[in-house]
Amino acid sequence: MLQKKLMKLAQEQDANALTQIIEEHYDMIYRYCYKKVGDSFVAQDITQDTFLRFVSNIDTYSNCGKLKAYLYTIARNLCNDWYRQKKPVLLDEKTEILDFSTMNSLNKVIDNISLKQMISKLPSAQQEVIILRYGEDLKLREIADITGTTIFAIQYRLKAALSKLKKLEKEGYSLEK
Repeated sequence: MLQKKLMKLAQEQDANALTQIIEEHYDMIYRYCYKKVGDSFVAQDITQDTFLRFVSNIDTYSNCGKLKAYLYTIARNLCNDWYRQKKPVLLDEKTEILDFSTMNSLNKVIDNISLKQMISKLPSAQQEVIILRYGEDLKLREIADITGTTIFAIQYRLKAALSKLKKLEKEGYSLEK
């Protein structure tokens, strides 16, 4: 209920309401974009573009769906546009700065990199479901709303993705592959 009132105020160009919406959702959208593109600068740009597009089209937003799903959908489309315009850098070619002081051990870092590489081997639809479900901790219904598919399709993609990840792990997938 509060969200609907806030959106109504934002649609009436109330600067405080717009600021509150952006502040509440900015980090969530940034994390999603970063997980999709793997580059913090690009993720910041896409996040800003997401909110610019949201503000530009706020008068067309109807309160029939959740605002969070609407913002994720905008971010998802912008990430897809970025991939179409620019050939993505493969994960194993990337140089990532890792803060070892926050990690328990070097093995944990290696496992994390290996998991990211295994996820990068999945089809993009399965990657997205894994990111939204486990990276963003969204419910299946929310993922279905964001991707414009059914819960059954999301369940299928999630099951297929997990199955493929288990298969890669059993085959001894490592950093060298």
